[in-house]
Amino acid sequence: PLCPTGQKQNGRTLAKMSFSEFKKIIDEMYPYLYEIDLNNWGEPFLNKDIIRMINYAHNKKIRTSVNSNLNVPFSEKQAEELVKSGLDQLYVSADGITQKVYKKYRRKGNISTVFNNIKLVSRKRSELGSKTPVIIWQFLAMKHNEKQIPLLEEKRKELGVDKVVVGCVRSDIGKEIYKKDNEKFNET
Repeated sequence: PLCPTGQKQNGRTLAKMSFSEFKKIIDEMYPYLYEIDLNNWGEPFLNKDIIRMINYAHNKKIRTSVNSNLNVPFSEKQAEELVKSGLDQLYVSADGITQKVYKKYRRKGNISTVFNNIKLVSRKRSELGSKTPVIIWQFLAMKHNEKQIPLLEEKRKELGVDKVVVGCVRSDIGKEIYKKDNEKFNET
C-alpha cells in the first residue's frame, strides 16, 4: 500500500523490459558496470526473461541482485534455472510468518507461496552445490507484525534463508527517492 506502484502513482507506463532492450543496455554499459539490481517499480519475476537477463549479466562478470515479494509460484525447473543463472543475492520481502499477519501489508499475497519458493530455491542451491543466490529475508516491522520478530530466526533456519534484515516502513517511497539523505533522516 505504500509503494508508488501499488498506489498506481508511479507516473510510468506499465511495461516489461525485453531481453533485447536489456542486452543492448548491458552491452553498452558493461565495461563500467560492477553490480546491477534487477528490480524497482515492480515485481521482477513477472518478466519471463528475468532469469535470462541475470545469466547474461553474470556472464559479463556483473554482480546481480533481485528484490522480490516472491509471490509468483516457481516450478522445480525455474528454481534450478535461477540458481544456475548466477544470481548473487535474492532479497525476499515478506512481513509476516502467518497468512493473517502477512496479508495486512502484502495485500493479495500468499505467504505459503513465498515460503515454498524460498525452500525450493534453497534446496536447489544445496543440490547444485552452489553458494548463491544468498537469500536475504527483508521484514518490515509494523505494529501488526512486531510480535513475530522473535520468531524470525527459527523460521529463517527452517526455510534455508541466509540472513534476516528487519527494517522500518517508509511512508512515501515515491517522493522519498528524490530527497537528500539528511532530509529523509530528519523526517523519520
